[in-house]
Amino acid sequence: MNRFKNQILLAAGFAVLAGVISGITAAPAIAAAIKAALIKNVDESGRVPYYKKLSCSSPINICIASAPAVPANMRLVIEHVGAHIQTDIGFRVESFSMQAVNDERALAHADFNTTSGLQDISNVNAAVLAYFEPGEIPSVGVAAPGGRIGMVTVISGYLVDLTI
Repeated sequence: MNRFKNQILLAAGFAVLAGVISGITAAPAIAAAIKAALIKNVDESGRVPYYKKLSCSSPINICIASAPAVPANMRLVIEHVGAHIQTDIGFRVESFSMQAVNDERALAHADFNTTSGLQDISNVNAAVLAYFEPGEIPSVGVAAPGGRIGMVTVISGYLVDLTI
């Protein structure tokens, strides 16, 4: 009987030891799973989508449409620019670009599909990858030397939180 009691105590001791060991090794795995759930994925493009419709018109040959400044602690990533541009008949679009206001670097250029009628109409549909830092003002400009010009443009992309 004494031998049977010792075996039961020995089995209970092994069970307690196994429980302690499994608890120690499971804790890091549980902590890792919790940490993974709490980390913010700032690169996910759907997190803070960005879409602005801008327009401008000008009696001279240059038209510039500007979006609001990029908010503090955010980076704006533009992935697409679309535009519908109208000029006086006979005056063709010479250039189209996207850039930050007060920045000499043009960040995007596009080719045009042009049709004629009462006005010359150009459409832009361009995939771009342009970055704007906090405080920068994204702008889209078009030039058509010689006549009046009007433009409706759409820029889209997403904002990235820089506070992490």
